Parts: sequence; structure tokens; C-alpha cells
Amino acid sequence: MKEGSSFAVKKGTLIALACGAAFAAPQAAMAQLTLPKVDGHAMTISGHIGGGVGYVTSSGATAGETSNTVGRTVVTGGDNDIRWAGSSKLNNPMFKGWGWQVEAGFDTDTGESGSSAGILFSRNTGVGVDTPVGVFWTGKWDTPYKRINGANSVTGTATGVSASVSGIRGNQGMGGGGGGVTKTANVGDAMNFDRRQTNTMNWASPQWAGARIALQYSPDEETGAGSVPEARPRLYGAAIEYRNGPLYLGWGYEEHRDFRWGQFVTLHQFGPLSPAAGVGTHSRDTANVLSAQYTFGNTHIRAGWEELRYRQGGGTALMTHLETEHYLLGVRQNLGGPHQVSAQYVKAKDYDCEPSNMCGTDTGADQFNLLYGYRLDSNATIYVFWGRVKNDSQGNWKPSGSASSVSETSSVHPAGKKYTGYSVVFDSSF
Repeated sequence: MKEGSSFAVKKGTLIALACGAAFAAPQAAMAQLTLPKVDGHAMTISGHIGGGVGYVTSSGATAGETSNTVGRTVVTGGDNDIRWAGSSKLNNPMFKGWGWQVEAGFDTDTGESGSSAGILFSRNTGVGVDTPVGVFWTGKWDTPYKRINGANSVTGTATGVSASVSGIRGNQGMGGGGGGVTKTANVGDAMNFDRRQTNTMNWASPQWAGARIALQYSPDEETGAGSVPEARPRLYGAAIEYRNGPLYLGWGYEEHRDFRWGQFVTLHQFGPLSPAAGVGTHSRDTANVLSAQYTFGNTHIRAGWEELRYRQGGGTALMTHLETEHYLLGVRQNLGGPHQVSAQYVKAKDYDCEPSNMCGTDTGADQFNLLYGYRLDSNATIYVFWGRVKNDSQGNWKPSGSASSVSETSSVHPAGKKYTGYSVVFDSSF
């Protein structure tokens, strides 16, 4: 393909179309929907690929030794994606440019697509325009909340066995369900806030004195498609981030209407005597997250807090309110040359609920992660991970990613477990 072709690949010539929309971490690129800094049309190809090996096991289940997981070796596929994007700059007072992006996930350990059957592009996929007042686009996209929350971690979100924080961050510790009131498109993983939402309308502002705003709305287009015609499932999201030299601050908010979370809080979820929550006709779930980062010299510190609240009423609802809070603290130290080390701690507090006797006590968890990285070049790093999730006696939290997929034989995992994982992972971008 000739360099002057209308679809020539021009790496390194991108400027942001969705500037700030994806809210990537400060050391990463700001956006995922992009405009090339070239005249005319162009297409770019980029992505991320990795994989490795690890070992995962569990112990300490409250129900006894037979409920623990036999230790096993794992080949992990990493958190991989390939992304195609095209765009054009415009000499127009109303529109500065337009762009599109399609993104697919895949696993290097199995070669499988990282998506549900029938979904070709399972990741951030959309089309939009850049204007003097910001970027407007539609499609399937990370929520603003997810991007702010993702700015917390110093060990990544899905690379390495048991090293991911996303098993706690943005989640409620009981699986979240794999469906919802209607189709899985809008309300899959109904209780989770760490999500990439389908059928969205988005806006991201220009940068104002280091600050940016993002808004997202997923409408009620699936109303009446399920067993409860009265339910109107929809999502609202917002975020603000601020950057000033070594300082980064972020706030994210997300609200789910009629995702009907009660159906996923089942018998014995909070201990052997806890009942099911019942299912309300309507529900309203909200989450707030705060993220902070500061860099001085070769040291990078991150901290985060989030609060997840679930409410429901009508129908067969017995539990009307459920709430959990999470805290995170992490540090990354560059040791000079290709070497770096990171440490991270995540705390999930006990649940609060109404009626208060339905969720019991000792339902929290602690997560610890250690990481050593050896940079091969500007695009590739080898990591050595250690991670542990230690549940309280009635806690049901577990790691995400590869450790999650092999750690249990069913979606209902015994309470009180301590999961431990080790891995060596190759990670690269292109």
C-alpha cells in the first residue's frame, strides 16, 4: 500500500478525536477514537498483545478444605486487542473532523475472540465528529466511570494471574449476573460498574485549563423486550479529570436504571443463613469514584475510593438496599534502566443492606499485588506477578481474568477463600 494512499497506515501521526473521552492513565495516550494529523483520509492499525504462564490456588474456605481449589498451572492469554481507525480533518467552522474506530479482543492462549458469540467487535467501537465544543460519538464504549477507575491501578487491570484489581474495582463481589431484564446487550453483568456499554451516546469536552468533562447515555431502547415490560433499562455516566504537571485528579459517576440487580443476589450469598434478595420491578443503582495520582522523580503514587449503591422496589423485592465501598493505594518505582517495581493494596469493606440482617458481617476482602517489570524496548515489557485476594469469613470476592476462569467450577464460589496466584507475562503494544 503506498504511503499516499487514502488508507495508508501512518503510525505516530495521530491526534485525538475523542480527546479525554477514554480517560486513559496519564502516561498513556488520551484517546481511542482518533484523527490522523494528515490531509485527506487515512486508516491506522494499532493494538495490544500479551500472554504468559502462571499458577493459581485457593485455601481457607469457611466451609472446609473440600471447598478449596486444587492448585493448577495456567496459560494466560493477556488482555489483547486489535484496533482499526479511520478519520479526516476538515476545514469547516462547525466540524473540525470526523472519525471511526472498530476494536476486537482476543486471547493468545486459545486464539478465541474475546467476546460473546456473534459479536465481531467486542471492544470500543464507534463513529463520531470533532467540533469546537467537543467530540460527539455513538457506539459501544467504555463508560466514563470505568476510565476514571482504571486510572487507579499500578499493576494493570487484566494482565497476570491474580494481579488484576478489577475483580474488586467496580464490582460487588458476587459475579454480577450474565444477563438482565431484557437482552444481554445493554444490561449484561447487571451489577457491575467496570463495564464497556453498548448503544451509547457520548460527548467529551475540549481541555479547559487542564480539565475535561465526559458524558455518556445508554437509552431505553430495550424497554418491553423482556419478561417485565414496565422496566426501562438505561445508563447515565459522567466524569471530570484534571491534570497539572505531576498531579492527576479524577471523579466518575454512573447510574443504572431498571437493571434489576436483585435477581443476582441468591440464597447463601452472605453466609449459610442469608436469603435471596428478591427481584424488584424497578431499580436504581449508583456509583461514585475518586482517583488521584502524583509523580515525583522516579516514584508514582496512586490512590482511589469508590462507593457502589443498589436500590430496588416493587415486585418480589426483599432486600431493598445494598452498598459496598472500596479503597486502593499503589506505588510504582522506576529503578533505573529497564527495571521497575510496583505494589498495590485494595480493600473491599463489609456490605451494608436493608433489612440489615440480610447481608450479615465479615463480607469484605483484602487484595495484595506485587509486580516486577523488565522493559525490553519502548513497546514491550516482561512482568513477574504475585497476587492474593484474602476474603473475610463470609466474603465472596475473587480475582478476575485468568485466575477467575479456573478458580471455580461454578459461578457460586464458597465464602472465605484466600486466592493466590503467580505469573510471568509478556506484554506489548503496536
